[in-house]
Formats: sequence, structure tokens, C-alpha cells
Amino acid sequence: DLHKAFARLSNFFQYVIDDHLKTEQSQDHSDIVGVMLDMINKQSKVGSFKVTYDHLKGVMSDVFLAGVNAGAITMIWAMTELTRHPRVMKKLQREIRATLGDNKEKIMEQDLEKVEYLKFVIQETFRLHPPAPLLLPREAM
Repeated sequence: DLHKAFARLSNFFQYVIDDHLKTEQSQDHSDIVGVMLDMINKQSKVGSFKVTYDHLKGVMSDVFLAGVNAGAITMIWAMTELTRHPRVMKKLQREIRATLGDNKEKIMEQDLEKVEYLKFVIQETFRLHPPAPLLLPREAM
């Protein structure tokens, strides 16, 4: 149920906020949650726009979901490029099978350092399809 999922996400964000409120964050190492909590605590003008915990949760949701979305989009682009380049896909499949074995169902994080060609495929995917193309200026040479 969608309402339950949003409630769980809201509870998670509240946990993060509560954790930030419990521990004092140093000014040098403050993150976006700390900065927004500071904004909430220092509001003074009557009648001006007030930043609330719900606003903070909204920003946290945007940042969290944008990170998930960027990862998913990168995987989709990687699979698209592999489909467009069957020779590269075969080479990658051979490397994974030779390095990790035929019976490996999932590639885990600790496996990544063993499969060098996979790193190259991911780097090329980022080069061709950056997750935030409008934010990162690029220049062709």
C-alpha cells in the first residue's frame, strides 16, 4: 500500500531528524539536514515563510529518491549500451563467469574489485550518460 510506504519513509526521515537533534553537529561538518534544522531554529520574522519539519522531510525525500533514481537510470543505460554492443556484453559475461564462477546469481559489492572490465563498462556508461547532465558542464575535445 502506497500510504504505508510513505508513512515508513516519513518515520525514517523523522528518525534521521531526531538523531541530528540528539547529537550536536559541528559547523564544519554539517550536512543538509543540519543546515535546515539550523534554519528552522533561527527563524524570527513574523509573517515570513516558515520552514517546517515537513519541508525538511520533503527535501530529504527529494535527495533520497533522486539518488535511487540516478542509480536505476545508470543501470538502464548500462544495459541499453550492452544490448547495443553485443561484443562488449559477451566480453563482460566471460569476465564475470571466469572471475566469479558460473553459479554466482548476484554480483555483490566485494566482487566489484575483481571484475575490472565491469568497472570500465560502468565508467563508460557514466561518460556517455551522466546521471545529472544539466548540472555537469562538459566540453568535447
